[in-house]
Amino acid sequence: KHGIDRAADPENIQAFEKMKKLSFDLHPVDTLGVMRIFSLALNLVNAAEVHHRLRLMKEQELATCKKDRVGPLPMLEDSVRGTIEMILDAGEENEDEIFNKLLNQKVEIVLTAHPTEVNRKTLLRKYRQITETLGYLERPDLHPYERSEALLKIRQNIAAIWGSDEIRRQKPTPQQEAAGGNAVIESVLWDAVPSYLRKLDTQCRISLGRKLP
Repeated sequence: KHGIDRAADPENIQAFEKMKKLSFDLHPVDTLGVMRIFSLALNLVNAAEVHHRLRLMKEQELATCKKDRVGPLPMLEDSVRGTIEMILDAGEENEDEIFNKLLNQKVEIVLTAHPTEVNRKTLLRKYRQITETLGYLERPDLHPYERSEALLKIRQNIAAIWGSDEIRRQKPTPQQEAAGGNAVIESVLWDAVPSYLRKLDTQCRISLGRKLP
């Protein structure tokens, strides 16, 4: 309640002081629940924010770009599409030169040692499902029943996350470590890389007039 009052009126010092007092009076046992709530809320906000940013980018692009120039990659300065468009607009290089440099790019996979991932794969999968459901809710042709089912799915995932232990309580075996690494490799090499190459090929057709070999 005090947090809502503070968010509605950032100048409300009284609400902020009450929040500070409640935090100070918390028993150490109760702080665990508070930290879990903050962790869950921040992860959910992050998922919603990423989806919101992607939606705004798509809406802005559809509103400002010509239909025959809308590509699958985002129109950002640090994206391949943004870089291509900036180079072409500046007249630094032509389409053939850019295309040849793209063909000569080399990417190497490097597997490095890293701290053990403390978040369980099941929880990461649930956060991903929430993000995908948010995208599903953007469909303009959704039936009210389909929308209610999607919202129910989000609530179920949130309830499942809250009822689960967020971290591993036992040190994983080498086999479990390898399985976790394989899960990352599978999602990157089998899904993300082919998807990106298809988008890059389409972007090359639109921006450079050529397709990838």
